[in-house]
Amino acid sequence: MLGRRQANAEPRWLAEWLEVRLSQAEAHYFNNQLDEVWASLHEVRQDVDAYGTPPQRVRFLGTMSMAGNLRDRVVTSEDTINYGRQALAILQGGDNLTGLAYARFGLGFSLLWYGELDEAERHLQVATELGTKVKYAWLQTVGLTYLAIMHRKRGQVAE
Repeated sequence: MLGRRQANAEPRWLAEWLEVRLSQAEAHYFNNQLDEVWASLHEVRQDVDAYGTPPQRVRFLGTMSMAGNLRDRVVTSEDTINYGRQALAILQGGDNLTGLAYARFGLGFSLLWYGELDEAERHLQVATELGTKVKYAWLQTVGLTYLAIMHRKRGQVAE
């Protein structure tokens, strides 16, 4: 599953292969292995575009956004913001609340470092609320953490 995609792969195999490869790209991100993140994402990009499920496309775009932040040392580029916006657009109006919360957090995180604090606050707040609703402690924790950083950036230390 960690190797190259099989030619003429069956849809179920391809779906699992994409899951493994996206997880591998995320692991590279969390291990600060930027070259490996980009290599993994580049390898699956066409397959994600052609065959990926909406959650897989969101994961791909979210990882692209996170990798962009890592690459740019959290001086966020417009491309990174756009990946986050695309991920959110895929999930809008759907019932995947965990995915929506994750996409909102990712976009809010990027906007925070981009300097768009008002929009960042809205996304981080919604991500935190959705994290509470779906009982996803990681989203609650990072949402509150980056809301606090956003307030510090505004000079609102009491908040």
